Amino acid sequence: MPLKFLNFPYLVQEKIMENMEFSEIFLASLCSKRMKQSVIRARVAIPKTWFVVKEDSRLVGIKPDISYPAKMLIKMVEKPKIKKRKIIDVKIGEGCEVSAKIRAKYSNYEGHYCLLEVLQIDKTMTKALLDHVKSIFKSTQSFDLQMSAAKISDDLPIFENVKDIYFPGATSVLEVEVLERFLEKYPKLQSLNLQPIMNGLLTDTSKIFEIERVYSRNPGQIGKNLLLNFSGKSLELSNVIISETDIVDIIKKWVTNEGYQDLETLIIRMASGCIIYTGRVFDALPEAELFNPAIRSPNFYYDNKIIHTASFNIEIDANSACRDVIRPIDGKRASIRCEYHQLTFVVWD
Repeated sequence: MPLKFLNFPYLVQEKIMENMEFSEIFLASLCSKRMKQSVIRARVAIPKTWFVVKEDSRLVGIKPDISYPAKMLIKMVEKPKIKKRKIIDVKIGEGCEVSAKIRAKYSNYEGHYCLLEVLQIDKTMTKALLDHVKSIFKSTQSFDLQMSAAKISDDLPIFENVKDIYFPGATSVLEVEVLERFLEKYPKLQSLNLQPIMNGLLTDTSKIFEIERVYSRNPGQIGKNLLLNFSGKSLELSNVIISETDIVDIIKKWVTNEGYQDLETLIIRMASGCIIYTGRVFDALPEAELFNPAIRSPNFYYDNKIIHTASFNIEIDANSACRDVIRPIDGKRASIRCEYHQLTFVVWD
């Protein structure tokens, strides 16, 4: 015998929802206006939330812990050939009426999630889905945004409270001009992860220079420019072409406090066929010190706060490729690990 949920006292409704799956709460909020209001009143707390924009779908995921990948909560997919008899009309967000086939799904990897199949996903529907999630759940953290390079130039809503953005697709191409226009909408980002091949040049006023933490897998022509003008805390670049002179200039600017004042971690991986001559770098830094175990640890824990990347330990010990430098103005110590294909520069607390 079905129970009339809305006939229960509010406190009972709230306790029931606190023990429901997040996807079940979302499904319940689609049942009726009264049911949605009951869900909103409960304001069940939700972990760190991801919003994903793909070519033919929109996903909402949650990240219960920083050590785990995001788990899918809601998946909205374009299905141009849905049978009409399986479609129902529901209201999402602030009155956006959506015709969809809706199912509760489960997989061993994703757990419980809600699948919505719609004829077409547009800007209004995308915004409505995000607004709906924000209205029914209580989130104390900013949203993470995963954006397909193929969708970045589309007419999309501005996703509010986004502090970290991830662009997947190591074989896709992302036009720098398009990226810069996109980043104008998201000031004060905490991190940016760029997997695609970057095509084009940065402008002198690019917002990417101001982002706290940046990783680019295929920076192309922007690699050196980003490296020489970065003002954030952590920069990690792969497939870069840069000279020993540029490396020395970066380190000297940090030492003299002329630049990179806030830099905490710099990792440069050279492009295929390019190498760093360690001797040239250290010969140009006569003030550099050898490792002293009485002063610091031989291991630096890289607490990587760039979206969709992992933290790890960096060995900086008595190896001939390692040196320390001091910034006289505040006494801060930085360590350099300079090898043929990679430069690591870390600042100790």
